[in-house]
Amino acid sequence: MSTTQATPADRRGRRALSAYVSLYAPAGRRRWWWYSYRWCGAYQLGRARQLEDVTGVRRAGCGHQVAIVIARIYGERAA
Repeated sequence: MSTTQATPADRRGRRALSAYVSLYAPAGRRRWWWYSYRWCGAYQLGRARQLEDVTGVRRAGCGHQVAIVIARIYGERAA
């Protein structure tokens, strides 16, 4: 019985899958933009100083590469 393992060369051309995040605006003394998303059966958390820094390709806690996409914004600056 033969099992096939993906090698680093096989993974090189893969595109990151989209992770749709809930974004929480800074409030009060808090100055960070926080975001959360569910990936690999667990909730992942992240933060950024600027709104523009939230999106992009990141590595999730489980090791997968994900492209962060803002789905919802919560907080004072959501409007």
